[in-house]
Formats: sequence, C-alpha cells, structure tokens
Amino acid sequence: MRRRPITTRRTNPLGTAGLSHVLPQIRALIEASRQHVVSTANLTLVWLYWNVGGVITEDIQKNEKPAGYGDQLIEELGKRLTSEYGQGFSARNLWDMKRLFAQFQILQAPPAELSAGTTSRDVSRGVAREIRFPAPAA
Repeated sequence: MRRRPITTRRTNPLGTAGLSHVLPQIRALIEASRQHVVSTANLTLVWLYWNVGGVITEDIQKNEKPAGYGDQLIEELGKRLTSEYGQGFSARNLWDMKRLFAQFQILQAPPAELSAGTTSRDVSRGVAREIRFPAPAA
C-alpha cells in the first residue's frame, strides 16, 4: 500500500485587516522616535555650545590676561579642536559659542535633587517636553 504524501494547504492568516491596523501604529512610533532623536540632539548641541562658550569666557575673564589673549586662545583652540573634531569647532564657531554664552544666561538652575541622567518636565510656550540633564564634566 502506497502512502500519499501529506500536503498542507497554505493560507494567509494575516490578511490585510491585521496589517492595516498594525502598520500605521508602528510607523507612528518610528516617526515619533525620529523626532525625539532630533529634539534631543538639538538640546544636547545647544547645551554643549553654551558650555564651551562658558569655559572660554570664564578663562578669558579669569585674572588679568594680556591684551589679545582671548583672540589667541580662540584661534589656537579652533586649530586643535578642528583637527580632532572637525569644522564644527573652528575659531569662528568658537566665537559664536562665546557669544551664545554671553547672550543667553541660565536664569534658574535645575533643582539640586536632579542628578545626571534624570529628566525634568519643562513647560515652555505651552509645549511640554522632557529635558535630560547630562553628567557634569569631571
């Protein structure tokens, strides 16, 4: 007696209903994540540039430096940082960072109980967003 091969009928249990329900949700998550990355990166860059400007400003103002010290400092920093990190840290950009620090002072520090890596809710112009505070430089 010869056995017949067992055949299975292939069906598509997914159908279009499940896909049309799940796909838009996943797309929304991907788009929201992309937007969050952009916002976080922008906040981090502003934080970095403001702090770089602060370090430069404080060094120039510390004690009494000879005339032209600030110009020489920024030019030399620009050369070294550009070779290590690229054109984003040219002397011209360092001047802009110094200007950013001078123009936009932080009026209220984050609460002391917020440590590095924690978040705080910030409400500005009716838009709520979370701000992650990076660890301070050692």
